[in-house]
Amino acid sequence: MTTTSQSLLFRYLHLNERAPRDAAGRAVDEDRFRPLQDLLGAWWESASTLGARHVPGLRDGRVETGRRYAVLLRQRQHPGTGARLLRVCVYTEGESQAFAPTDLNAQEGAVAYESVVDEAGRILAPGIEFSALILGRVLLVQNRAGAGAAATMQRLIHAAGRCVEGSRFVRPTFVQVTPRDVAEQIARAGGVAAVSFAPLEVQDDAGARANLQDIVALERRLGGSGRVKISAGGDDILDEEESLKLFDDPTGEGLENVRLHLKNNETISGERMAMSHHVRIELRNGVPDCDRVDAALLDYLHALMAVDHAGHQAISSEGIIGESLRVMELRTHRR
Repeated sequence: MTTTSQSLLFRYLHLNERAPRDAAGRAVDEDRFRPLQDLLGAWWESASTLGARHVPGLRDGRVETGRRYAVLLRQRQHPGTGARLLRVCVYTEGESQAFAPTDLNAQEGAVAYESVVDEAGRILAPGIEFSALILGRVLLVQNRAGAGAAATMQRLIHAAGRCVEGSRFVRPTFVQVTPRDVAEQIARAGGVAAVSFAPLEVQDDAGARANLQDIVALERRLGGSGRVKISAGGDDILDEEESLKLFDDPTGEGLENVRLHLKNNETISGERMAMSHHVRIELRNGVPDCDRVDAALLDYLHALMAVDHAGHQAISSEGIIGESLRVMELRTHRR
């Protein structure tokens, strides 16, 4: 059985700075902003075909050559939690369209994985499929390299909101979630002195940056340990936000087993970070099995809802972070 490492990203939604505010500075739409599972459910009913759920929207019902699309292929509501499990495809017309759904009038679709060759004999780039789970204001999404999965979900949710709510719908902002005790530990230590990681084996669709591919090649030639450490040097410190992003998006950067090395010689490993969760997923047709990812997303959701010894949760059963729950620090996710 062949498996691959996948990271499941945790995002939390709040209305952005352009939302109308009351005298106290609170977003006036805060209370009536419908839960994500209801919003996407209403969009599914309203935009009932694959063609209607393309983002960006189709012109005259047709896809345009060279344009990159995201499309919601299917959705299922989980009876135990009320969360919706989503299947999304990202493809480029003219390059990977043969892998995308062909019947735009169908309600659901699937991605083809067999090799597809165009008229010139060139093998086309595959469309990328990933899974996501939504509940309340929580988004859990499979971080498939090359899909820009978190950003793609933000675009789909905005399209759903505009379709269901109309022009008054304000584009929501997703923020990454970090345990507050991690932020406090970094502050007490005086910052991040270094970051270390193990490069993943580079694959054709891994989406790793060119410099990381060079690191992997160098490690192979030198026969090194396979770990790389980047230090600030002297009394300098690394950018905290950029360092934390490595936890948030390790497989997209071609990394695994990321560790932060603090100024006081303490180390923070991936197990301490609540904003992403790493799992081993079986391959099917050479790609991560989305059905197995769906199960992992539900397991992650249940873990976030679990009540600890003090009676606190990370999120409520409604998918909300509140004052009565375990305190989490929200950091705006910059791309």
